[in-house]
Amino acid sequence: TVGANNINVTGMVVGTNTVNVTGNVNIEEEYIYISGGTFNVSGDFSIGKKGGVDENGKRLATSSGYLSLHAYNSKGGILNVEGNFEVCSSAASYLKAGELNVKGNFAQYGTHGTEGTEYALGNILKSTESHSTKLIFCGEESQSIYFESPNNVFYDMIFQNPQIELRSDIAAYYFSIEQDTTFTFADGDYGMTGQLYRDIENENE
Repeated sequence: TVGANNINVTGMVVGTNTVNVTGNVNIEEEYIYISGGTFNVSGDFSIGKKGGVDENGKRLATSSGYLSLHAYNSKGGILNVEGNFEVCSSAASYLKAGELNVKGNFAQYGTHGTEGTEYALGNILKSTESHSTKLIFCGEESQSIYFESPNNVFYDMIFQNPQIELRSDIAAYYFSIEQDTTFTFADGDYGMTGQLYRDIENENE
């Protein structure tokens, strides 16, 4: 257990261990690598650092931190965030297996650069069928969700919160709504691209 108001991580391998942090965590440079273990944060969790905006009004990143979730002995890495989750990095996170549980607001800034390049102005946090990380919104109060990049597609996006505010379009291979949830729209009409495929709670009865 680590206790501090703000912790700036410059490289950490959690492995299969459990790490508890009291306070906020930022990965401005370097990484946090979670392989089969659990990383618990009582405050906010941020990746990278926001800079100015480009000619299209998209946020630019000024650092290259990233998050890596991997499986070990079939158990994926787990990141539990009690506060807000925010990312704006010039490096892409490697979300191959596990869970990203967020109780506060979620914001992703930045997009790919010009067509044909690999440079990402913001962390794309992309997970595919073979890299099936779950993004779980599990707060007890209203949570807002914002994706600046249309390339952000999680394999499974799960809602365990009765109140969700969309501040952008969101996309996933599958959406799971585990209880009655009201979706509101902050300042426009936004869409949810994906398949609503199950009610986990009822399936387990």
